[in-house]
Amino acid sequence: MKIKYSLLLFLTLLPLSLSAHPHVFIDARVNIAIDTMSLQYIEIEWEFDRMFSSTIISQFDKNRNGTIDSAEIPLVKKGAFDNLREYGYMCHVMINGKKFRIRKVESFSAEYRNKKISYMFRIPVNCSISGSGTVTIAIYDSTSFCDFQLFKTGPLSIKKDEKILIQSQIKRVSYKLDYVTPQEIRIKYQIP
Repeated sequence: MKIKYSLLLFLTLLPLSLSAHPHVFIDARVNIAIDTMSLQYIEIEWEFDRMFSSTIISQFDKNRNGTIDSAEIPLVKKGAFDNLREYGYMCHVMINGKKFRIRKVESFSAEYRNKKISYMFRIPVNCSISGSGTVTIAIYDSTSFCDFQLFKTGPLSIKKDEKILIQSQIKRVSYKLDYVTPQEIRIKYQIP
């Protein structure tokens, strides 16, 4: 009888445990552009794990040629990206201590290489800056459905005016999330 109740409890709680850990694994790269007047944009690249990538190919490769063609990119965007708007596209940006709300993205693209799907997109920022300050960028899913890690090689590039002094740091931080510990990019700038 005790085993029967334990089994019933296990089967009842199983869906909760399955939904609480990451199901999709994504490597990310961040590129930013900054000049002496503003933080212009943040470009993001996500490279998905092979399992999720095969799902995207099976759903959106309409001509069945084993890749994502230019005609299929809008289908991917509409069917497997646009819904992330309500989650801020999983990008969390602070500029000098103030949260930057991501309202839209531009230049979305998707490609399939080495059996992995990649998304590339640009977040227009156009935020005035002067003097010195800090920009913080973290890419994570607060629901823990996706686990983001920065690429081990070339996780950050900065396009900047040569007069601007930049220091950058990447570290793991605790945002009180279950099952994931995001990486945060902290960029300190000084404009003469």
